[in-house]
Amino acid sequence: MMRGMQRLLKVVAVVLGGVLACGIAGAQSDADGIKADLTGKPLILRGFWEGKRLEFDAAGKPVKQYAVQSFTVSGFDMSQVTVSGDRVEIQGKRVGLRLDQVPEVREPLDKMTIVIDRKGGEDVGPALKAIFAGGVGEVVGSLPGFWQPYARKRWIHSDTGAPGAQPAAAAKTAEHSSAPPKSQGRVSPPVLIHADDPEFTAEARSKKVTGNVQVYMWVGEDGLPSHVRIVRPLGLGLDEFAVASVLKYRFKPSMQDGKPVKVDLYIEVNFAIF
Repeated sequence: MMRGMQRLLKVVAVVLGGVLACGIAGAQSDADGIKADLTGKPLILRGFWEGKRLEFDAAGKPVKQYAVQSFTVSGFDMSQVTVSGDRVEIQGKRVGLRLDQVPEVREPLDKMTIVIDRKGGEDVGPALKAIFAGGVGEVVGSLPGFWQPYARKRWIHSDTGAPGAQPAAAAKTAEHSSAPPKSQGRVSPPVLIHADDPEFTAEARSKKVTGNVQVYMWVGEDGLPSHVRIVRPLGLGLDEFAVASVLKYRFKPSMQDGKPVKVDLYIEVNFAIF
């Protein structure tokens, strides 16, 4: 029993070590230290803030309310750090994540600047930790519910180095665990009677990203979609637009013995540039 417990503790230690290895380090007060802390990490803005210039106080709290967007267009690559009195400016590029490949591809987007007012030249380590995550695995808990089954299987496993199922298959397994009850007997499939084309994000259009986002959903007795989840994403903000699109779908519901019934299904949302 003790030997088995020791093995378990060893596995837990390895997993936790994998998560923490990508994180932001401790105290930093000069440009070289900040550069060293941010270099070579797959950084993600924790608040998924939108904008080309973001300003924060010494604790890493935004000085004003910024709009938020998808985490797939919230990456950051640092290029230069300038320390001048109480101000720290971190220059770099916003980064978009292409998720149609494993591991994800980081696409450079627009230039952006992070400004931290550190008041009295104090350590900016806490601010860096509050602003940046060292990988997607650190922000999974902040993602919307439609991301959760997929994201937990892909990034919690991959960030720790632990083996796991293929992302799409794992997401399908998670969805089926909460699928609507299977009806007995012959059930007609739902019929799509209204669908709007999904919108394109500027980031995806600039990179000419096309393809399909596969989503899982329930179609209720009223023909309305619910329980939408992402199964196979593209990234660069397209997945959220796919979810927004399918939530507006309208169906003629599935029928059994002359009565509408609830079913689940997978749908692919196509993004194409013409």
